[in-house]
Amino acid sequence: MENVNNLNGQVPAIKFKDTKTKQVSGAICVSTPEQIRLGLLEEKLASDEYGNVTIEQECDTQIVMSPEVARSLIKMLEDNLASNNL
Repeated sequence: MENVNNLNGQVPAIKFKDTKTKQVSGAICVSTPEQIRLGLLEEKLASDEYGNVTIEQECDTQIVMSPEVARSLIKMLEDNLASNNL
């Protein structure tokens, strides 16, 4: 995060992958005073050697950010939800 926070006014380029958007079934969050790590979970069907089928949650994507960026992101999400009456 230090590199992103010390760009002297420059804005980093954002690139989007050309992959299909996946549905997220949940999220987990772990933090320290310096950083917050958000893991997005995806549900998948799995089976064992006996044919038993279970649903597993797999961490598909991780996002690491500073607490300041996390607060800004939460504020943006709240404003977006409010403007769409959600």
